[in-house]
Amino acid sequence: MKTYETLVITEKAPGVWALQLNRPESLNALSMQMLEELADAAGMLYDLPEVRALIIIGAGNHFMAGGISVIFTVRWRSPPKPAKRNTAR
Repeated sequence: MKTYETLVITEKAPGVWALQLNRPESLNALSMQMLEELADAAGMLYDLPEVRALIIIGAGNHFMAGGISVIFTVRWRSPPKPAKRNTAR
């Protein structure tokens, strides 16, 4: 099983896995690294036939405090280019 800096993945019971947000010092606030690791972990767990259920939990006393605002500011400074439409019929 792959390991991550901001997430901990454990099997709680046969077929039941937990994905723990592991940044208790920041109340598990989303960071760019955590978002990238969440996407990677979700894809990996989805592909494993032994994973029947996934519980997402937070380390410490909080589930998640939200996101770090600088992430969203940086992402929105340069908006994505619109997708090209297929006009051929």
